[in-house]
Amino acid sequence: MTNSYQENPNPIRYQPPHHPLTLHESPPTLTAWLQAAGQHRLHLKTQRLKTQLQQTTPQQCLWAELLPALGYKQNSAPLRQLAHLLPFQQLQPRPLIERYALLLGTAGLLPTAPPATYPPQTRRFIRQCWDIWWKQPQSLHNKALPPTHWQRSGLRPLNHPRRRLMAAACLAPHGTDLLHHPHHLTQLTDPFWTHHLTWEKPCPPTQLIGPPRANAIHTNILLPLRTALGLNPQLHTLKPEPLNRLHKQTAHALLGTPHSPRPYATALARQGLIQIFHDHIATNRLHQLTLPPNP
Repeated sequence: MTNSYQENPNPIRYQPPHHPLTLHESPPTLTAWLQAAGQHRLHLKTQRLKTQLQQTTPQQCLWAELLPALGYKQNSAPLRQLAHLLPFQQLQPRPLIERYALLLGTAGLLPTAPPATYPPQTRRFIRQCWDIWWKQPQSLHNKALPPTHWQRSGLRPLNHPRRRLMAAACLAPHGTDLLHHPHHLTQLTDPFWTHHLTWEKPCPPTQLIGPPRANAIHTNILLPLRTALGLNPQLHTLKPEPLNRLHKQTAHALLGTPHSPRPYATALARQGLIQIFHDHIATNRLHQLTLPPNP
């Protein structure tokens, strides 16, 4: 494997012999085909990041990609806004509590009057954040996002933006070191949010970023950015993301039901399913898929 993905100016031609794929196709053949699509997907991500790196630093490029990846997909837009309102360089040198207070205040998610029902530890923590936030320049207060920008109902507590913003605050000092130490994603801790799911609900020690999301960040952000910076992508380190709706829909369309999941057990093959979804299923062009005959 070279230090970058295969340079290919044209989209990969995904080429199953007919639709849906016949179940007698060997799993290695299907896996190789899906992994080629997955490599193409990562190549496209790398090219996009190379373009961004012409306009910003590697640290800010990573920061702007990390924040939207931390939360529920419907909160990716405000998280991306937040990455530009509070750039990496502005946050990185500050203590953790300051980083979190600025993120929470700029996000418009810092409670204005904690209810008396909140535990004393929670009220003290919120007060600490306010003591920092109110001292910030009025120009930053004016940029704060409205709370209505955020999707908060129906979320699992682990995905709530207030908790995810603490993960962002913890990540800031790492900068591009994460490209070399992706395992740090699952090692983030905070005295409050490691032990709480909500302002009111304590819990046993719980990771700010769990392995499934860490794997997704590694595959979709860290690895393409490594390649964009000329580093070895280390494809062998990828771990499969959990199957999601796009994976399942594409696999069903290609392989029918029932089928063995073995051909898309690898991280690259699952990236391939997503690429095929966007190229051919979302655009109603599944009938255009063709595959050269097996040797």
